Amino acid sequence: MELTREDLYELVWSMPMTKVGEKLGVFDVAVRKVCVKMKIPRPPQGYWLSERLQKRPKPVLPDFNGGDQVFISPSAPKVEPEETPPELPEVVLKHVAKGFRASVTAESGETKRLLKSGFVDRYGFLRSGKPLPVPVVATKATLQRALLLADWVIKMSVLQGFVLAEQRNGYGRDFEIKLEKKAIKASIQIKERVTRRDVPVAERRYDYGDKYRYEQTGELGISFECGWGNKKTIKDKGDLKIESRLLDMATALNIYFQRAVEREKQRAIEARERQIQYRNDHRGKWVEELESKRLENFNQMRQELERNRLDREFIDSVGFAEHHGWLEWVKGKLVVPDLDIVERYSASDRDICISIERLKAADASDDDFAWPKPGVLGSYY
Repeated sequence: MELTREDLYELVWSMPMTKVGEKLGVFDVAVRKVCVKMKIPRPPQGYWLSERLQKRPKPVLPDFNGGDQVFISPSAPKVEPEETPPELPEVVLKHVAKGFRASVTAESGETKRLLKSGFVDRYGFLRSGKPLPVPVVATKATLQRALLLADWVIKMSVLQGFVLAEQRNGYGRDFEIKLEKKAIKASIQIKERVTRRDVPVAERRYDYGDKYRYEQTGELGISFECGWGNKKTIKDKGDLKIESRLLDMATALNIYFQRAVEREKQRAIEARERQIQYRNDHRGKWVEELESKRLENFNQMRQELERNRLDREFIDSVGFAEHHGWLEWVKGKLVVPDLDIVERYSASDRDICISIERLKAADASDDDFAWPKPGVLGSYY
């Protein structure tokens, strides 16, 4: 879109910046950037909320040597490519065509018994103090449907290569069917939808009674989740029940599993890139630490040489003692040739130098190289 500085100036002083962006088909940030670039004064913060500020005269549009024409191009909407659903195995398609069982399995039958002998929570859901073989969240009216759906979806998951995983407890995880495939964890939750309405004070049993009342809808929903945020939910919609959307369920589990696989691959690539970058970034620091080790090695050699010479000089200074053999014995125990000490520390320095050269020449992607751990140089010694 093309307009003059004067036009944009009048526009930003006639309506809030967000409205200007909507009118021009861009974000308000883009309008602000153009105003800054072309020296167009803008209303101060809070201008459109304060009548006092709006009564003040507008600032004069200053001169600008960069031209009078303003070009604003609306950003094209981002179009995401359509995701092609992966092909389902033949056994899964046959399972979809077969539909639900006539009755629940033994595990679901045990769940039914536990829930019916349990209690009803504030939402109207059946609960049990014992672990459920087949976790579902349902009321008495939808329990049979929920269990038949659970039996079908567990079988469908197994046909797609999933195995039942150990149940996790806490934060609502008690009521999810846990699955695993190729080290990727997935979960399925079957739950009835409830609605909440405010309870007027006059209808409460006590003034401090419940503020809300929950009502069951009889509508079931099933959620498939593979990793954080990778979730799909299929629900009853009026006369369209989820029993008629079995193919959608099988496809959803397949799609969201593939997404989780791709996400794990991407995470592995990013982790690898961070690892290589970390090695390159810290290579210089590790070299400095090794060079500090060389100085420390030299200082230790000097201290040992000085101590060795002091011992030798002291023994020589008392050589007049009558029992001369004792001093010779002590000298043999304490004093060693200086050359032996120098060669020993020289060998250590030679090892450090080799480590430095290898560290400088090492390829950051080489996992066989003994890279130092963060802040640790123990692998070199």
